[in-house]
Amino acid sequence: PKVPPHESEPPPPPFQEADVPVPPEHKPLVTPGAVAETGFPL
Repeated sequence: PKVPPHESEPPPPPFQEADVPVPPEHKPLVTPGAVAETGFPL
C-alpha cells in the first residue's frame, strides 16, 4: 500500500523570511538591531 506523504517524509521547515535575501533598495534604514541580525556593518 502507498504510504501517506506525511508518514514517508518529514514536513518542510516553516518559511523564514529572515533567510530570504532582500535587495538593498528594499531594505529599511539600517539599525543596530539589523546589523546584529545580518552581520553587515554600516
